[in-house]
Amino acid sequence: MDHPLNINLVNAPCAAGKTYVALKKIAYAEEVSNQLTILAQPTVELCEESYKQSQSRYKMLVTSKVSSHSFDVASQLTITEDDNAFKQLLSTILTKNKQLRDPDFNETGITIITTHANLINLRLSGFNDLHEWVVVWDEVPGYTIQLPSKIPLTFQYIKDCFEIEDQTGECGLLKVINKKQLEDTLAADEVMNNGYHDFKNVLLADDIVDIHVDSQQYNNFVDLTDDSFSLKSLATLRPQFFGDTRETIIMGANITNSLIYKALFSDADFVKHKTSWEKELRFQKHDGSKVTIYYGYEGRWSQNKANKINIKSETYLQALVDAAANQWKGKQWAYLSNIEKTVKGKKRNQIKLPPLTRAHELPKKPYGFNKYSHIERIASFTALIPHPDFVSLFTAATGISIEEFLLANYYETVYQSLMRGTMRDPDNKNPKEFVLPDKDTADWLASEVFAGAKLVKFDLPDEAPKKSGRPTTGTAANATDRSRKRREKEKNELLKDLHDAQSLDFASYVFAGKFDKTGTPITDVNDVDLFSNQLKTFFDRETDDKHNNDLICPAMMDASRSTETSRGKDNVIAAKHIYLDIDDGDMRHEDFAAMFPKWRMIVYSTFSSTTAKPRWRVIIPTQDIMTAAIYERMAQHINKVLKRKGYHPKKDIDKAGKQGIWKCSGLDLSKLGPTNMMYLPVRNAAHPNE
Repeated sequence: MDHPLNINLVNAPCAAGKTYVALKKIAYAEEVSNQLTILAQPTVELCEESYKQSQSRYKMLVTSKVSSHSFDVASQLTITEDDNAFKQLLSTILTKNKQLRDPDFNETGITIITTHANLINLRLSGFNDLHEWVVVWDEVPGYTIQLPSKIPLTFQYIKDCFEIEDQTGECGLLKVINKKQLEDTLAADEVMNNGYHDFKNVLLADDIVDIHVDSQQYNNFVDLTDDSFSLKSLATLRPQFFGDTRETIIMGANITNSLIYKALFSDADFVKHKTSWEKELRFQKHDGSKVTIYYGYEGRWSQNKANKINIKSETYLQALVDAAANQWKGKQWAYLSNIEKTVKGKKRNQIKLPPLTRAHELPKKPYGFNKYSHIERIASFTALIPHPDFVSLFTAATGISIEEFLLANYYETVYQSLMRGTMRDPDNKNPKEFVLPDKDTADWLASEVFAGAKLVKFDLPDEAPKKSGRPTTGTAANATDRSRKRREKEKNELLKDLHDAQSLDFASYVFAGKFDKTGTPITDVNDVDLFSNQLKTFFDRETDDKHNNDLICPAMMDASRSTETSRGKDNVIAAKHIYLDIDDGDMRHEDFAAMFPKWRMIVYSTFSSTTAKPRWRVIIPTQDIMTAAIYERMAQHINKVLKRKGYHPKKDIDKAGKQGIWKCSGLDLSKLGPTNMMYLPVRNAAHPNE
């Protein structure tokens, strides 16, 4: 029997006390309504701390008389084919519920505390008898499941149990079409069973997990046209993973930035916010007025950038570390870093702290309770840029952009590390200082998390000049050098063209209908206030046919520049202001404006717009005159920001099969160029007030 999904989210800033709220609510429900609860937490240490709190503060039963044993089983053992104690424990509770309970507490519920890994493995093993249980995830679980990079050659014996569906370019969905044959084959052959032991549960769990594969690699392998056993693959959770429960509650900091939320829950009708829990948090947002954020470099931080050499013959990373140590000389601070180098076959942290530096290294996954809550200065040197192979498959499979991925992983990891110190205590009004590698992350924190924070850039040495003489040889070196030179050349050409465009006596064009090939030049666009007022006067007009209206274009055109077109891309001389078409989406113009709070923009509804189905146009004024190439890059950047904020083009939603799950931006991707023609503002005579 299928049970409807019932998922509630608790969006909580880090250190707002969500675990304490959860334990309090669970204890009350356990006592009052005999509730059966599973509390899943990221680490064993957190489970142990919650168990102590449940006993000392809330006097919770926690699996009755076998609470200590059950807790050890639930939190420390990993589910495998041969050792499934957690699964057995749940089965025992379900079938012999009354026998497990202490006679003195026979009217109370039961709570099991376990790890994320155990609960995920339980679900992958096919256990779905949780219909009476409330499952609480403390911290958002991972959206992806790691799969082996190589598959056994014995896959040839079971390849007929699978097929590839929904192939979209490089990515396909691997589906089991004969589950019984697959199970029987794996069970009957020890070699087969051992070969697929680590991930066969994922293969068999296609009702709750999607497996994405590189279509070309997969087809080459099953057809034996390739000697390689490598396969780019990725497993992602489906919404049904959180089903088969009485209720699922997911708690997390900045939960709307998480990959699970963006991929599965952002616009799902079975997801709600558990406001009764959120209201009991210690605070709803951070006070950034006492925060100073120091950063080192422009652009995105990565392992490669960290290892660059500056003019002082030190790495970018070491220069940043030295700057932090100098800023906090004699003071206590903590840092997070995952940047390593290999020395004699062993990976070692690349950070060298100056003598007498009072710095503590934070654990790699600093969740929850910790011993650093007295520290007011924290640095994050970590770099979590994923491998390009993973990125290409991930974006193709999910429709989530690399920017959204970084927001959900890198930015959130940095945020969690900074929250290990005194920032956890809302009553602590002392100044806090953070050090970050890059301006992008610093800007995000100052604008989205620590509102009011002060940004300060370190004065760090520049990159060392390239060595003279013949460059390094070799395929990899040549390819990298060619790619760098190409990007540098493109950038210089764009800047030169942009500079040259500023000398133009610019005019946009208005066309008297779609068949007007030459148009009439107008210079009002160069004065934004005049241009805006002119558009307002157009909106006072009414018509019963939109085709009686004129069209406006952001480009300055020259019909003689091409023998094939008169107002196509080849006819564009330059452009000014960015024009966007937004129809039939979930995004309101207020939502759009909120994403670009510092931009001035002109918004008006179209002839066919109604209150029920709003359609609107945006004109974003630009100070500079743009070339066609720069115009297109600006428009594409806006599309990327919309996707990062959770609004996707309809084409991407259809491609990823996320109808009803992702929000639609309504942005017309076919009109992101400077030849975009938009009707001037006008009222529809049939409904002039809409």
